[in-house]
Amino acid sequence: MSRTPSKLLLAATATTMLALLGTAIAAPAHADQAASVERRQANVVSQADDSRCIYEYAGSTLVGSGCFHADPEGSVPGDAIRACDWYADGYGYEVQLDVNPTGTWDVDRRVNTRGHDSPYCSPWATGNIAEGTPVAIKLCRVRGTYESCGPAVHTRA
Repeated sequence: MSRTPSKLLLAATATTMLALLGTAIAAPAHADQAASVERRQANVVSQADDSRCIYEYAGSTLVGSGCFHADPEGSVPGDAIRACDWYADGYGYEVQLDVNPTGTWDVDRRVNTRGHDSPYCSPWATGNIAEGTPVAIKLCRVRGTYESCGPAVHTRA
């Protein structure tokens, strides 16, 4: 399956809307559809209000996602993060937020899907951050004490 930028954006937008609405996406029916860690890839989707979402795929299968929501919208709070695990492979996902990121990674807020069967999205974790403050998020694959995080994605509150 070829993933053009327009197909990725469409898939990411649909997934974000489903996540915001609390709707679950069914996991693939066959275990052979899950790819190894080496084949995982992440895509970042930016939104007009400085919100950012990171989507992790194993092949063409969405396995996890994490979002920073900058401004309140409907029932979704502002300055909030959320982690989602879309695939039952024994791993979960964690989103880490660093407010005013510098040269070292300092976790100021985190949410994760630990202890929940997938598909599952954590509740939004929020707290007021001054408008325009630099922030960064990381999406991490977790299980037990294992943690593997992707690169930081920078934006503003």
